[in-house]
Amino acid sequence: MVTVFIRSVVIGAFSLSLLFGGDFEEGMSAYNAGDYKKGQILLMEAAKQNNAGAQFTLGAIYGNDIGVTQSNIFAYALFGLASKNGNQRGKEMQSRVVDWLTPNEIKMAQSLVDNPAKLWLLIDKTLKIKETKK
Repeated sequence: MVTVFIRSVVIGAFSLSLLFGGDFEEGMSAYNAGDYKKGQILLMEAAKQNNAGAQFTLGAIYGNDIGVTQSNIFAYALFGLASKNGNQRGKEMQSRVVDWLTPNEIKMAQSLVDNPAKLWLLIDKTLKIKETKK
């Protein structure tokens, strides 16, 4: 049930891309077309520029293993950043992800919310994009 909910969040985020434009819109288009590599790069660029929609979408992507290796730590941190940057659903989703983390993982994830530069570095360092089958 959580999988269905998170997938609908990612698909629904595409409509937000029309409001934000730029890297976010292009990233969502690429993801929806199955080009996860391009989508990840563009969404990361938008997220690094404090685009709450991109941060929220990346949280859903990492939380649900959509084109990337699943990481609840990254999902928690990205939802937290989205919340800090004005995405009201970010806090709600962060509270759902917390149930899947150990106390040490929560501490680590919260430190990434507090230090986004470290989050971007870790994501870039551990990025494993799944290749699409065409």
